[in-house]
Amino acid sequence: MRQAIAKAVQAPEFKTSMDKVQVPINYKDADEFKTWWDAEAVKLAEVIKKIGRVESK
Repeated sequence: MRQAIAKAVQAPEFKTSMDKVQVPINYKDADEFKTWWDAEAVKLAEVIKKIGRVESK
């Protein structure tokens, strides 16, 4: 399934369609997405702490 999605994202028809609606393509496989998500979660946690939206337990 992953390979089919990765291949579809590279299809010229898909790229053209995304260009027409001005949607950038940023496909990540599972490992790449996890790495990105983990880094974003750290950044988001820092922002939440700065704005004081951390609940006490």
